[in-house]
Amino acid sequence: MSVFRGMDARRPQMAGSAWRRLCAGAALLCASGAAQAGDVSWANLSPAGLVGPPSMMRAADNKGDKNNEKLWEVDSEHIFGFTQGSDIGEKGELEFETEPTAAIGKRFGNYFATAHATLLKYSITDDFRVAPGFAYTTHDIRHLPGFEDRQQAEFAAAGLEIRYRLMNREKDPFGVTFTFEPGWNRVDELTGDRVEQYGTALGFLLDKEIIHDRLYGAINFFYELSATRLKATGEWFHDSAVETDVALSYQFVPGMLVGVESRYLQQYEGLGLDRLKGEALYVGPTFFTRLGNRANLSAAWDFQVAGKAVDEPGALDLINFERYRALLRLAILLNPKD
Repeated sequence: MSVFRGMDARRPQMAGSAWRRLCAGAALLCASGAAQAGDVSWANLSPAGLVGPPSMMRAADNKGDKNNEKLWEVDSEHIFGFTQGSDIGEKGELEFETEPTAAIGKRFGNYFATAHATLLKYSITDDFRVAPGFAYTTHDIRHLPGFEDRQQAEFAAAGLEIRYRLMNREKDPFGVTFTFEPGWNRVDELTGDRVEQYGTALGFLLDKEIIHDRLYGAINFFYELSATRLKATGEWFHDSAVETDVALSYQFVPGMLVGVESRYLQQYEGLGLDRLKGEALYVGPTFFTRLGNRANLSAAWDFQVAGKAVDEPGALDLINFERYRALLRLAILLNPKD
């Protein structure tokens, strides 16, 4: 399992909602991110202030724009929510990123878990990037069958994200990037139990500018696998998962995009997709905006609209997956060229 893939490929358990805590965390993250960005002010949040330097945004040529409004094309990596774009930044760019994700709600009891990843991304070339990082998790679990009640926050994982861009969407018909994300975990993201876990995620990211400087689309494919040992019993088990994401994002004003995404996830026993345990379909809105001239903020809120756990009743799969998944991501360019 990759430390940077949020609350996905994990072993299944069973189980409410804590949206107030997520909102409070989002507010704190935005405030701290603004302080780190340094040049963020309320004036920067206006459409005129959302325009960034050439290293992160490029001017449009305005062809076919009825209003002759000057738009700016945003780096596509984070404009789709959980779904990811193929852009990786220019050679020499150094970017700090903090990304909390939340898994909220089971069929019974109260369940609220987060995985907060922090990465330092460096583009070695225009087509190759590495990003070491770490993560901590929090759990608020109460009155949930099959779980111990717990409220905890712990350092959980470390890993490496490697990206290689095969096709540049600005030069080729569409963008294609391959991702490889090995990681180590000491806390089970679902239950909060102490574990020894090794895993990885392989990804294939495609995106395209559908309407010039207006509408963008992306498709992602992921394969994740992990080997986990429970510290309490010494028992080893193996899991794997596949995921397909589809997203659209539209730029309404310069540097601000709103969209929608759909994510289909399947969880399996065994490293080779041996036996299906459950599947879920998520749909939800996405948001992206520039913050000043070297930071951006993106968010997503996905809710399960269909699903089924093997050998379990119910219209949704709330055994292997949660009712809601949320994301808030702050990225700061540390060495802008302008």
